[in-house]
Amino acid sequence: MVVSTISYMGYVAQRYFFKEKGVLVTALFGGLYSSTATTVVLARQSKAQPRPYYRWSTGVVLATGMMYLRLLAIAAIFQWQIAVLLALPMIVLAAVAWMISLMLTKKELRKGAESVPFVEEHHANPLDLKIAFTFAGLFILMTALTDWVSHTFGSAGLSILALIVGFTDIDPFVLSLLTGQFKADVVTLAQAVLIAAGSNNFLKAVYALWLGEKRMGRVSALWLSVLGLLTILLGSVGVAQLG
Repeated sequence: MVVSTISYMGYVAQRYFFKEKGVLVTALFGGLYSSTATTVVLARQSKAQPRPYYRWSTGVVLATGMMYLRLLAIAAIFQWQIAVLLALPMIVLAAVAWMISLMLTKKELRKGAESVPFVEEHHANPLDLKIAFTFAGLFILMTALTDWVSHTFGSAGLSILALIVGFTDIDPFVLSLLTGQFKADVVTLAQAVLIAAGSNNFLKAVYALWLGEKRMGRVSALWLSVLGLLTILLGSVGVAQLG
């Protein structure tokens, strides 16, 4: 319910309050809804309108920056101890994403590009019953899988699972980590959240390369990969130091 509410806030803002929205506004609110979906949409639009290259990439990176804050907000609601551990890494990662976005925006402005209108695409309502039931099913599956992995393989198995799950929808997995009763301490669970988020950045990099205009895809994939590596590094080492 909490994840759907946060997603719905982004959905409403994007669909009803910013109808004449540009790429950056779309990215900002799209990241609250789903940074992966936003990456797919922006990549597709970049093929239809190749210029400006850097503006599309800026949107992709900005949406990922919002993803970190969304995950931190979800953690704060369900597991305050985990949220405390995640606060510094998530805020730093969001700041890095925004600095990259600012750098790309300045590059585009130097080329004299104007604001790009965003062509409306159909977005599924995150409170739609079909989506809600799908999310519930994935949440139950991820809870059972996470419980089995944590009991069978310990913290190492949980980290590997997080790395794999990052190439899917990470929200059900993150929510299962925050609400389940697993044989793992809060440091291990916080690490798994970050590793999954980092792995998900590599999935978005693949989408950008596959679906986007060639130059936009390369720029987006580069910076998403940098953020992915940094996120996994912080998840593997940084959180343990904080704990």
